[in-house]
Amino acid sequence: MFDMYYYNLTGEMLTGNIGLIFDAGSSTTKITLIWAFTILAVYPDIQKKLQMEIDSVIGRNRRPSYANDRNQMPYLQAFYHETMRWKSILPINLPHM
Repeated sequence: MFDMYYYNLTGEMLTGNIGLIFDAGSSTTKITLIWAFTILAVYPDIQKKLQMEIDSVIGRNRRPSYANDRNQMPYLQAFYHETMRWKSILPINLPHM
């Protein structure tokens, strides 16, 4: 049985660590979305192409399905991957090309 007092963990420490994990996950998502929206604002032609691809695959009358729709939208996938490559969420990342 796990005894948290054996490891000298307090409820405050556990709460703090869980908060850090949650914050780390949500802040990376937030930063990625900020960069994606910034790129789309600066390059409206990319936004238009993405909207056309989404409308042609999903339309406006149903919810998207990750399993069914993802592979039918190569431009959206390329935009996502290029955003992650171009505007890394880490201040200092491993060298890449």
